[in-house]
Amino acid sequence: MGERLTPTEDLFVLIHMGTPAVDVSTWSLGIGGMVSRPLSIPLTELRSLPHVAVQTVHQCAGNPLEPTVPTRRVACVEWAGVALKSLIDLAELDPRATHMWSFGMDHGEFEGASCDGYGKDLTIDRLLESGALIAYELNGSALPVAHGFPARLVVPGYYGTNTVKWLDRIEFRDKPLDALFTTTYYNDAKSATEARKPVWEIPVGSLFTLPAPGSSHHRGDGLDVAGWAWAKSGVSRVEVSVDGGANWRPAKLEPDRGAAWRRFEETIAVAEPGPLGLVVRATANDGRSQPLEGVRYAAHAITINVI
Repeated sequence: MGERLTPTEDLFVLIHMGTPAVDVSTWSLGIGGMVSRPLSIPLTELRSLPHVAVQTVHQCAGNPLEPTVPTRRVACVEWAGVALKSLIDLAELDPRATHMWSFGMDHGEFEGASCDGYGKDLTIDRLLESGALIAYELNGSALPVAHGFPARLVVPGYYGTNTVKWLDRIEFRDKPLDALFTTTYYNDAKSATEARKPVWEIPVGSLFTLPAPGSSHHRGDGLDVAGWAWAKSGVSRVEVSVDGGANWRPAKLEPDRGAAWRRFEETIAVAEPGPLGLVVRATANDGRSQPLEGVRYAAHAITINVI
């Protein structure tokens, strides 16, 4: 995970209901709902529209059955395709619409529940603010089948569950979507008395790429630590601890790179032999910091050996 852009062959793949068979010669992206001009856009026509590209963090929200367990499935890739705003302008959106519903071609059963098609929703304001796009390229090449060919929704700054693969249609509506993966799964209980909160934006995250967990290092030597940090609102600082989170020291952080992750690094003096627990946490521009545990975006902790 040391590369600034994650190679496509190393990018994680998560599929809830199998990979659909797609005939690109008959596929088209449907755009409907609260629009004046419903559209059906074949891939060739989609490719002829103005081309945009974005480098962005791509992160899995984790197992929807275990929402507080961090998975560390995260990457940074370049998506390219058509800006969602361009398609909205073509379809002439009804100003009363508030949400966009996105549907993939994958269907089947998940945890015993039947699903006619993977569906997600986001507010139109969030989609436009994020610079969402309909992507047909990944890292400069055609979108692979495993990652959503022929097209997928990409929403920079939002968890991968919202970036619908094998995109079939999008609909604009004046209410949220009531579907398996919007109301049953990928919703977090805020408290016993508050409504559930959709798993939408990525709050803040970080991880070590150096040193390797379990590696050995000589005492008295400077220990180089490095890794990546990210947040939808941007990262304001990164801190490293060598005592399990009791005390923290700032790490050097490279300049802001928009929706992409940012590299941090620091050199630490290690003097005592034995196991050494390292923890890294990031703080976002909105003030949120990674807690040590209990949430999907918890701080990253590793142990190395000092000899």
